[in-house]
Parts: sequence; structure tokens; C-alpha cells
Amino acid sequence: RGHDPRRLALVSFGGAGGLHACAVAELLGMTTVILPPMAGVLSALGMVAAGDSVEVSQTVLSLERDAKLDDARIYAEFGRLNTLASERLSAGERVESFADCRWAGQSHELTVPVTRPDRSAISEAFRGVYQGTYGAPPPGGAVEIVTLRLRRTATAPEIRLPENISEAEIDPGACVEADLVDQDGALVRAKRQKRAPRTQAIDGPFLLIDADATSFVPRGWRVACRPDGIAIATREPSS
Repeated sequence: RGHDPRRLALVSFGGAGGLHACAVAELLGMTTVILPPMAGVLSALGMVAAGDSVEVSQTVLSLERDAKLDDARIYAEFGRLNTLASERLSAGERVESFADCRWAGQSHELTVPVTRPDRSAISEAFRGVYQGTYGAPPPGGAVEIVTLRLRRTATAPEIRLPENISEAEIDPGACVEADLVDQDGALVRAKRQKRAPRTQAIDGPFLLIDADATSFVPRGWRVACRPDGIAIATREPSS
């Protein structure tokens, strides 16, 4: 999608995601992995913390020079979609508009935000997103608007997580050494660590064991835990 993973951080989630996160990051050339608390139930936590939303759409399939889809009709279609979404979610406090667009002759679309409901604004937004994703657009290509979308979102509920959520769940005296096999097939000695704020990073290899997930930090990585319980693993970039 036009993004360089080496400039990003990898977020680990799932009960076993942390066992492979650092290895996957190394394959992608990434140097930072975020190991959040409650990683094993992160999807469920997201469902609880997210606000209700509803999305409606209308296929229009119109070329850029098609008079059948003028600005008046685009405005009317978005108004109709907003009314339909309001019937399903009257408490929606944020309204966002989008359009699925493509170059004429293509079979796949890009979804672009619509800040102004008219053809020129939609075409301009598509050209910008396309260039940022794939590079230079084809010369003389006509923009085809395929689908109009509208999303209404309600205010998310306030969720307060306990601080240092994993610290009380792991016995500080339960640190043990274990034989592990790293991604190169070599045996390493790893210690079990608790998730607690640290002023200095600690070096791998070690296991970070939570109640719902386990993470393996291999040799060459360092981890520091923030006061909110989020562990940040980092390594030096490969030369």
C-alpha cells in the first residue's frame, strides 16, 4: 500500500502473537515492536472500547465526465445516506463521507475521504491518494466513482484499565530459566520477566508472560515497560 514498514512499529496481539512478533519485525526490517498488556484479549477489549457505528453505501458507477452524476446528485445521495444511517444510529455524533474510486478500466478501487460532496473534490482526493499509494497516475486517465459511503459513529464509552495490569498477576519470585529455540534454530537461555515499569531497558533473550499471552524477546532486542504497562521492544537497525 505504499508504506515502508521499516519506518513503522509492529503492534503484537493475540495469545501467541508475541512469540513471533520480534522475528516478524526482523524479516520486515523493523526496529520497534509494541507489546501491549491484555494482548490475548485485545480484539475483545477493542469491541468493548469502541463506539457504536453504522456505515451505509450506494453504488453509482459513474465516469468523471458522466453528466448523470453531477454535484447535485452527489449531494442528494450523501443526504439520503445520512438519513438512512440516522435511522439506524440516531446517537451518532461524527459523520464521515467516503467514495470508492478507480481509473476507468481498472477492476479495483481506493476508498478516499470526501470533504466536499462534488466531483472535482472527489477526483482530486482520489488522485492524491492514488499517487501516495501507487505512484504517478496514468496519463489522461478518467476517474470513475464507483460507490459513495457514509459512516456515523457514536461517542466511545470511557474505559479505565488498571495500572500495571500484569504486575499483580505474576509472582516476582517465579523467575526461572528455560531452554528455548530461536528463529535460527539455536538454543538460548531465557528468563521469565514480569511486566512492570523499568527506568532502564532489559536485554533479551527472555519471556514476558502475562495471564493471557506470552511474548519472546530474542537476543539483540531490548525492552522497557512504561507506567501504563505497555512494553516497547527495540533493536539496532541492520547495516
